[in-house]
Amino acid sequence: MNTLTFSPGIALEKIPSELTARVTIVGMFADEASGREAMELQRHLSERLGSDWVLNCSRWRFDALRASFAEVARAGAEADMIIVAAPDRKLPAVVEVWLDQALAREAGNERALIALLGGPAGSPPARSPLGEHLKGLAEEAGITFFAHWFEWPPPGPTSFREELNGRAHVITRTLEEILTHPLPPPRWGINE
Repeated sequence: MNTLTFSPGIALEKIPSELTARVTIVGMFADEASGREAMELQRHLSERLGSDWVLNCSRWRFDALRASFAEVARAGAEADMIIVAAPDRKLPAVVEVWLDQALAREAGNERALIALLGGPAGSPPARSPLGEHLKGLAEEAGITFFAHWFEWPPPGPTSFREELNGRAHVITRTLEEILTHPLPPPRWGINE
């Protein structure tokens, strides 16, 4: 039996056979920054597992969950790994309902709930309210739990409005030069 271990200590076992092993991963994320973290974890898993493993990955943003709840609930119930990537705060009610359904699957194959928790730069807090909540859900479901901390909000402009505001200062100086440039003398006709 081949065992692959990688950070943060997840071990996956591959039963030797002619077939390629499959791992189904479902990621839920709150915003663009946490979505990037979920994608980075999926990319890391793909690199570490190599070509002998096929990763079936899907990701959904929290605010899109209502529109495709049945599809996402089915994917969550079939997932080997469930990733929840969000700032360290209370999850929306629809995500809580989804998690309850996704974690209700009968015990059988090993499963994992992975929490990617966002917070201020520096070291993670000793206790994370969301991390503790998700750990409790994983324990109730009898599945493995992992947590990882990432910087949230990410450095730099956090919104499109802030980015535009930053651009406005550069444009304003250019616009000021255009407006203060002396105008040519007025002309009244074609033949002047």
